[in-house]
Amino acid sequence: MEEEILQALKTEGWNLEKANNGLYHTRYQGQNTELIVHLNIRNLDKSIILAIAYLPIKVITSQNERVARWLNQLNLKTFFGSFELNYNTGEIAFRTGIFYFNTDLQIPMIVNCLDAAAYAADMDYPSILETVENN
Repeated sequence: MEEEILQALKTEGWNLEKANNGLYHTRYQGQNTELIVHLNIRNLDKSIILAIAYLPIKVITSQNERVARWLNQLNLKTFFGSFELNYNTGEIAFRTGIFYFNTDLQIPMIVNCLDAAAYAADMDYPSILETVENN
């Protein structure tokens, strides 16, 4: 099923490469920045798909708390996913997913999930970058 999904997504403009078991990634050129977008289909048996868009920003450890608080405020305005800060690596990512219980998985559902993650990360990139750079 994974190969069928990848081929269908390729026709929709999402050329994903295998990272490891059930995890795929690609580069996405947005209006504001280039992102790395991951698709996690490890939990198809549980009817869950996740899309994660990583921003090209690294937060220094001393700024983790301040940036995390700001991302939490940003998340209050976001209704289809959330920004997350990895305290160990300093990476910021936007995560969203779909839960397709009691329905068949459709490729447009996956495309919408990938599009939403990439769009949210790209649109909020300028304000996140400004916040990270403002000490």
